Amino acid sequence: MDKHSGDADVVVIGGGIAGLGAAIRLKDRGLEPLVLEADSRVGGRMTTDRANGFVIDRGVTLFGNGFRSMRALVKRLDLSSLTCPGSFSVGIQDAAGCRGYRGGRFEDLLLDRGISWRARSAGLRFGMDLFRNFRALSHGNSFLSGALDGENCQEYFQGIGGEELFDRIFWPGLNGPMGGAAEKSSRVILMQVIWNLLVRGQWNLTDGVDRIPEAAAAQLPVVTGARVLRVERSGAGVEAQAEVEGRRQNFRSRAAIFAVPGHLVPGLCPSLPVEMCELLSRTQYSKIANAAVALSNPPKTPYAGYAFTPDVVPGAEIEMEHLRRPTAARAEPGWRAFSCGIRPGIAGWKRMTTR
Repeated sequence: MDKHSGDADVVVIGGGIAGLGAAIRLKDRGLEPLVLEADSRVGGRMTTDRANGFVIDRGVTLFGNGFRSMRALVKRLDLSSLTCPGSFSVGIQDAAGCRGYRGGRFEDLLLDRGISWRARSAGLRFGMDLFRNFRALSHGNSFLSGALDGENCQEYFQGIGGEELFDRIFWPGLNGPMGGAAEKSSRVILMQVIWNLLVRGQWNLTDGVDRIPEAAAAQLPVVTGARVLRVERSGAGVEAQAEVEGRRQNFRSRAAIFAVPGHLVPGLCPSLPVEMCELLSRTQYSKIANAAVALSNPPKTPYAGYAFTPDVVPGAEIEMEHLRRPTAARAEPGWRAFSCGIRPGIAGWKRMTTR
């Protein structure tokens, strides 16, 4: 735990990448931020395991080329030399067999003979919607997407005759990355994921994604192991009460940023407007269990990732580390990088690397 005494301009509650990124921006604008993180480490879902010389990303495994803010943060933290292009092809397995789609190749969907003409026609319409609204879908432009945010994914695909497209491709392929409830999520979320990550390509860091939050935390005042209990207005500012190493401590600031799951915020700051608390309380998050498996010989597969329809393995995904990020191969004779895992919306097992 980093020691910190005194006040700050802004207290940032949550030391995941959202909180750390916000704190860096505040610092660059001449303000003094203070980050409070309940865990013993920073990074949240952006974390990396290192085992036997292998670099194993958990949670976040790829960045889209459309993630301009993340690119800018990596450059700001002087990590650009660690970036490498990614390539992620995916195979969708259902009862009829396996169909493959290459990253950045939307025509694979339109030319797929494994789905009906109706589904391919819906795919064409979906593609046109993507390109028509690319400005609103570009990373960092969510404020422009209000007009698209009137229906969930299931309603949208029903409206364009794309039920088969959603059930056989997008639900199995993107349900995990979208939190395990793709059908109930806004269509904007699915369109943003596809546009910024799949259509525009991917990138990664050769030494693990946790280098980003760790580099950010090294430039900021951060208190880890600080479980925030309550945030209240105090005069012209804010006071955050936290439990740090079993003792309660108060942190005062001019303002506070909540960088934690939305449904936790009303309990931390009940004085927020009622309508805001109601909206935040409806936020839902899915739990995902990861497991890593090492194999002596990487399987000879054409795709870096595999997803399965509910009739095969409900909600499951597998990633092949030796294809997803070949640069992570272990530098030792006789060893080759490999990783596989299953990431369902509720529980499952995930990835590791090989010999």
